[in-house]
Amino acid sequence: MKHWEFRSTLETMMTQLDQLIVDTHSDTTEFQDSFDKNVSNISKVEKEGWSIEEVVGLLKSLEKDAKQMRNATQFFGNSLALAKNEIGTLKLQLEETRKAALYDSLTGLLNRHAFDTELTSYLQSSSATFAIILCDIDHFKKFNDTWGHLLGDQVLKAVGRKINESMRDQSTAYRFGGEEFVMLLPNTNIRIARHFAESMRKKLEKLSLKDKRSGQLINNITASFGVVESQANESITEVIARADEYLYKAKNLGRNRVLPI
Repeated sequence: MKHWEFRSTLETMMTQLDQLIVDTHSDTTEFQDSFDKNVSNISKVEKEGWSIEEVVGLLKSLEKDAKQMRNATQFFGNSLALAKNEIGTLKLQLEETRKAALYDSLTGLLNRHAFDTELTSYLQSSSATFAIILCDIDHFKKFNDTWGHLLGDQVLKAVGRKINESMRDQSTAYRFGGEEFVMLLPNTNIRIARHFAESMRKKLEKLSLKDKRSGQLINNITASFGVVESQANESITEVIARADEYLYKAKNLGRNRVLPI
């Protein structure tokens, strides 16, 4: 559901609920007035010596009020139950919209927007120390050119899944864009982050996929890594640029490696 559709549905439901409350309040006020009048008449039955016919008329009037109030209450209850169901549906749609805004639809990892938001939060905290690992699949264009984009998507999913499975201790993985991934490691220095990246490199090196069309095994999946530790007063652009510089050097030195050594 698009944002404007969600908002329109919510506004319509709120308008309907508001009108329901107004109508119910009006019905309740009318019932209360009629009920108070009938209660007042009850005290007159004995004092004024009402006839049987008058007493029967009073009882019928009370019965009518009771039925009207019961119908109004039942209608209000049914309407609230319907509104509750609609609210439940809207909550699910809101969660789906939120997820679509933060997650990459292909790999299931958090997306670039989520990474930028989280990294900004870390950079604004003077006490936060962290490392980031930028990862790029080697020769990814060849996968698409040789076996097609469907297999390319399979490679992205497999790499994303393997990276995500390796996340520990509040570390988080994101799809940075295209065939690039980024990992954010809180409270981590460069030495530990490099060790983590090297472990990840070896795991990806062991990945094997089968091309569904040809049945051929694809087992030459590798990736290059650039690792940096946060520095004081850095911007998002600066910290990413440092990681990207190491990644670029890793590519030029033959790929399938982690820099700095």
